[in-house]
Amino acid sequence: MRIAGSIAALFLLAACGASEDEPPRDDPQPKGHYVVDPETGATRASITNEDGTTILRARDGSEGKVAELPTGFTVYPDAEIRSTVEVGRGERRSVTMTLASDAPPADMIAFYRAEAEAAGVAVDVELATDTLSMVGGRAEDGTHFTFQAAREEDETVGQLTVGQLSVDQLHGNRPRN
Repeated sequence: MRIAGSIAALFLLAACGASEDEPPRDDPQPKGHYVVDPETGATRASITNEDGTTILRARDGSEGKVAELPTGFTVYPDAEIRSTVEVGRGERRSVTMTLASDAPPADMIAFYRAEAEAAGVAVDVELATDTLSMVGGRAEDGTHFTFQAAREEDETVGQLTVGQLSVDQLHGNRPRN
């Protein structure tokens, strides 16, 4: 469930030490910067390399501002949004949302599986263990989707990731088909 935080931390680490006022460099090292809103803790970061500029926005749910989910995907009914991380490069973007609900994990998995299939995503991964349930897949247009959920005390905490920008693409590799 800490994937979003890990992605944000890695991204910010890559951008460490850079600022907007820094003069251009001739070396091939990525150039980046980040800003953290002191009142809300919202983070905006960017990094530019030979593959383009990637933007990251991370917010906790208390801000009231939530990243817009791609067409066909919604927030689980009555769920509390804990955080969102949006990563984008050009027209491609991916959103990771962490949320909590009183619903059982199986109900949330079924909800997001139905949304994914209705959005044209071919679900090709489904896993259920004693502690974690997960569903995921990919659409022909390159959209990827995963939802994982785990019961934690009296609530289910889930993490939805959906979009067209994969971790492979952030590193300059071609998307999988």
